[in-house]
This record gives sequence, structure tokens and C-alpha cells, in this order.
Amino acid sequence: MLRLHLLKGHALPVDHLDKDQYHKLRRTLASFYKQARNKLDKYFPPEAFLRFDDKKMSNKNDMEDPKCRECGKMVNVKTTRRCHVAQHLKLSYKCVVDGCKFRTDLISMVDHLWKIHSKRIAQLTAEELFEHKRIRLNFNEVMERELRKFFPYKEHIPAGPFRDRL
Repeated sequence: MLRLHLLKGHALPVDHLDKDQYHKLRRTLASFYKQARNKLDKYFPPEAFLRFDDKKMSNKNDMEDPKCRECGKMVNVKTTRRCHVAQHLKLSYKCVVDGCKFRTDLISMVDHLWKIHSKRIAQLTAEELFEHKRIRLNFNEVMERELRKFFPYKEHIPAGPFRDRL
């Protein structure tokens, strides 16, 4: 809702925020979600919900062929597929921590930040967080453009209880 407000009320997409505005948005959203979690059980007690079929509905990622067109490797997990494509494209980014020259793909960046710098994303400075956001946007743009070249959608969708909804 806050992102929509920024866009509609101020004609300001999140991508155009400066680093201070983006950091403030992250803190505001974190505070909002924390307060919302505290109210969840009060207003939506678990016993108020009826149980429905727990089977997972097919989604876009279930329809991706897990076999890489380039090398033939089977890659079954969504994030691992993106890492795999990044390796084929030789896509790497410099660590966001000032003075660190380590380069890796976006997915492995989080591990590097924790293992080497003892930092989680939420602990990054405003400058580091802004740079991480820029890298993530670039990575997502590249994946949007390139992923189907390596992992196309399956030609045949397996029969299942939710096939009619696709």
C-alpha cells in the first residue's frame, strides 16, 4: 500500500527513491509489518479458518522446464536456476561493503555478507543497502530477459487437480 501511495500520490516509483528515502521506506515497512503481526492473532484467530485442500496450486515456476537448454543440467529449485543462469552469463557483482573486492552472483552475495562481514541485509548502511538494491534490480532485469533462453516453460503441463485453472 505504501509503495502504491508513493506511486499514485507522489508519482514516485520505489526505483527512483534516493538511498535515504529507500532506507526510511524499509524501516517504515518493517515497523508496519511488525505491528501487523502483533494484531494478527487477535483479529484473525487460527480457529476461525476452515481447512481447505492443502495441495499447492501450480504456479509459473512449476511450469519451468528444470533442464538447462545450454548444458543439459537438471536444476529443480527456482533460486538455483537463477544462479545457474548467472554462471552461464558470467554475471557477477562487486561486494557492497566498501573496500571489499570480492565478486559473486546476487544469490551468493547474502552468504558472503554474513560469512565474511557478519552482516545481514538489514544491517547494511544506507549506501550499502542502496547499492544492494541497485544490484538486485539489475539482476532481476537480466533474469527477466535471459531466463527463458536457458529454462523455457514446459511444453506439456502434467495433469493435476488444478489444471483447469491455468
